[in-house]
Amino acid sequence: RAALRSRTLIDQTLGIIMSQRLCDADAAMAILSADSLDRDVALLARAAQILRAVSTAPGSGGRPAQN
Repeated sequence: RAALRSRTLIDQTLGIIMSQRLCDADAAMAILSADSLDRDVALLARAAQILRAVSTAPGSGGRPAQN
């Protein structure tokens, strides 16, 4: 179950990156991986940070996204 949740979180983050950068899944994963390394943060933790930032962005009502 934990692996499935982790994969879902990463997939959602990849979707965000793909939408923002207009790229495919492979490129989005490369971007996420590089960002994770640059910030010295685990990939899963960085994905969670990105999801939190997007879900609390202006226009989202300040509420976390429903899973």
